[in-house]
Amino acid sequence: MKSCLFCESEGPYSSREHIIPESLGNDDQILEGEVCDKCNSYFGQSIEQYVLNKTPIAFWRTFPRIETKDGDEPNVHLSQPNEDKGVFPICSPRA
Repeated sequence: MKSCLFCESEGPYSSREHIIPESLGNDDQILEGEVCDKCNSYFGQSIEQYVLNKTPIAFWRTFPRIETKDGDEPNVHLSQPNEDKGVFPICSPRA
């Protein structure tokens, strides 16, 4: 039986995982049926959003003006979050 690359659950697998985030310009390097919906959602909302909006990657994304999935202009948020973001809860030494 197939299992998720990250959590080893058996699914469901209805979403597509972009190996490199779509908001960095990737539209063809995609994994289908390899990452469960829960992990795909977690990485997309908790990890990618933080990295793409609040790190140096966000700053460099603004130069080529790579649009978001919704077609919006990229932006940089330099404020720090109230809580740790981008931490893998199970394997992070900070967890």
